[in-house]
Amino acid sequence: DGSLKDYSSIETVGVTDNDKFATAQNFTVLNDEYYDHDASFYIFVDWSAKIDLSAIGKNGYIKFWIKTPHSVTFKVEVLHTASYLRDATFEINTSDSTEWQEICISRQDMSISDPNFDFRNLIGIKLLPVASLFLKPEESILFGQLEIYDEALPSSGEDGAKPKIKR
Repeated sequence: DGSLKDYSSIETVGVTDNDKFATAQNFTVLNDEYYDHDASFYIFVDWSAKIDLSAIGKNGYIKFWIKTPHSVTFKVEVLHTASYLRDATFEINTSDSTEWQEICISRQDMSISDPNFDFRNLIGIKLLPVASLFLKPEESILFGQLEIYDEALPSSGEDGAKPKIKR
């Protein structure tokens, strides 16, 4: 969105520290005035509504990678063209790790307002900061490749710090 170009930026950057993908979306808050405006932003966006995440089926999940400078909390909205409103939402609270964190969201963990929501003809994925101070000026978040799976989310069995998912 050009109206926020003086307050934030989003660009595609090369990734050398994760062998799962070669590029990521880099979102940066440029100054404190960012929070005086609409603080939401889009990743994986297509205004012609050609994003199709229907491979998630009834029991699948969405996976992407995120790299943050510290713990952040944000709400995620999957936007559909039929209503142009948030249709499937969830909240993420990352760990304090500055390494890449894998985010896996099962369809069952999403709050879906429309029972007929089919994950086709999507506009994109919108992120909204939840905490009053999401990022400080000049801090960035990297969003890695988005993947869709049509099977149940596997249990990790790991004890490592994982981002917390909230409906």
